Amino acid sequence: MLFQKTFTDSQFNRHTNRGEKPQYYVKGHHDAIISTEDFEAAQAIIVQRAKEKNIVADDEKYLSRYPFSGKIICAECGATWKRRTHTACKAKYYAYTCNTHLKDKNKCGQLFINETDFEVAFVNMVNKLIFSKKVLLQPFLNSLKSIDQANALTRINELETALEQNFDRRQVLTNLLSKQYIEPALYAKQNSELLAEAEELRNEKEALYRSVNGELENSKAVSRLLKYVNNSAGLAEFDAVAFEAHVDHITVYTRSEIGFALKCGLTLKERL
Repeated sequence: MLFQKTFTDSQFNRHTNRGEKPQYYVKGHHDAIISTEDFEAAQAIIVQRAKEKNIVADDEKYLSRYPFSGKIICAECGATWKRRTHTACKAKYYAYTCNTHLKDKNKCGQLFINETDFEVAFVNMVNKLIFSKKVLLQPFLNSLKSIDQANALTRINELETALEQNFDRRQVLTNLLSKQYIEPALYAKQNSELLAEAEELRNEKEALYRSVNGELENSKAVSRLLKYVNNSAGLAEFDAVAFEAHVDHITVYTRSEIGFALKCGLTLKERL
């Protein structure tokens, strides 16, 4: 069964997940509606029709040109960040800005962050991993191998219930604000707390999904990261290949703090 086929944005609108959020496939979750043979035959038809229309999967023109494209997420509103050209003293530089903030500053107060700040933060994060690999990565790998999947599934159900309750509480807050029963300042404070709680719940749920769906894959991701840091004496500059290989996305908490969500399930925060 494929989980997280849809997701809800910060405005409580549901969207089809087209790669904005991670998805998880649990094999043998329930009996198949159609046989494997019928499914494969349908896929063959889809491939043939794509060829007839000259549609090429993963065509280069549709791929991201920049390492951070589509990978920076705003913790305040949940939107992705956009790369833009800025000018200061006639010198041009690149920075990333929250898409919500670009459209309406009142809906998100996050300010832009220089692209080089993200690069430096990644270098610092990797160098810290190299220094602490024996006390962080290796124990984490060992813990992945000892996860009890039955308990994990129970915990996932608990987290889904907690996320639904969190969503309901945010809706109540929004309704109270729209009817002017609460002050905007109180709404902002409580909504921020609920968003932070929801992020923690989602992070835990996603980590558990990964453990249930592919404990081996998670272990492989940690092993790849361990191999990388073991073979590295330290980064002096940004490594785009390493970023793509080991980082799932970046969460911007504030203009001075971000978090690197690694593909192995860890989220490591860095100060800017």
